[in-house]
Amino acid sequence: MTAALKSGSTKFLSEAAVPSATLPAPASWLTNWSKKYPLDTIVQNYIVPTVRAPNQLRQGRAAAAVQRIEKMLTMELSGAEFAQMEPTYVRGMAYLRLHNDS
Repeated sequence: MTAALKSGSTKFLSEAAVPSATLPAPASWLTNWSKKYPLDTIVQNYIVPTVRAPNQLRQGRAAAAVQRIEKMLTMELSGAEFAQMEPTYVRGMAYLRLHNDS
C-alpha cells in the first residue's frame, strides 16, 4: 500500500489503483506527479525526494542524494501517517557511500 493510500488522500487513489503493468516508467510517472501537484507538500517534499535520491545513489551521486533527502528532515519523523523510514534508510546508504558517519 502506498503512503498516499495510507494517509487517506483520495486524489492519489486513481493513480495508485492502476495496475503496475499500465504505469509509465518511474521517471516519467514521478515527473507527471510533480507537475500535477506542484503545491502538494507531501508530493514535493516527501515522495519526489524519496524516489529520486536512490536513483542518484545508483548513479554514484551520493552527495546529491544526501542533499535531496536533507530537505525533508522536518517531515520525515514527524509522526504523520505518510512518514515512513525510507528517507532515513536512503540517507544512511548515501552516508555510507560518502564514508560519513553522521
